[in-house]
Amino acid sequence: EFLESPRTPANLLVAVGTEAAKQQDFDDARSFLATATARDATDPIAWNNYAWVLGEGENPQLDEALAAINRALEFAPNEHRFRETRGQILLRLERWQEAVEDLEFAINGLPELGSIHESLAAAYAALGQEELAQLHQIQAEGL
Repeated sequence: EFLESPRTPANLLVAVGTEAAKQQDFDDARSFLATATARDATDPIAWNNYAWVLGEGENPQLDEALAAINRALEFAPNEHRFRETRGQILLRLERWQEAVEDLEFAINGLPELGSIHESLAAAYAALGQEELAQLHQIQAEGL
């Protein structure tokens, strides 16, 4: 009823969907966040979180996740967290150079986030840039 009610505000659906994602209940998270984006198509946080959950779980939907994060970035192109989300999706799509561009942008705003350094290490290794890969791996281990 809560999910289906037209009276449930989009921001509450985002909160519930985000909490479901934290509990790794990706099916429920997708349902809540999809409904949130339908109710408020201008909420970049809803689009970012929806993109994240689409890319997680046993059946990731990476193309749909990329479309969702691109929607978030239409509203907030310089948001470091959103660029980190897109970088992670691009990494999983093996679009190494594009992933590096977003992850390098993200690391400037989130320098203490070890997962970004780990992802940059993986992307640089895939590009054959071993020195940069090692540098980011060392930084990730130091956090």
